[in-house]
Amino acid sequence: MQEPILRYAEVILPSFGGDLADEGHIMFTCTGSEANDLALRYTLFQYTRR
Repeated sequence: MQEPILRYAEVILPSFGGDLADEGHIMFTCTGSEANDLALRYTLFQYTRR
């Protein structure tokens, strides 16, 4: 991972607030379809683990 990307993540992560900022997880994607696929997989994971 390139250092500027990591610094950028550290800068923007606190702006999200809540659990996302507390856990320190962020994902960058290159295309809208990748972002949609990631959002769907994340949602299914959260929904089915309960």
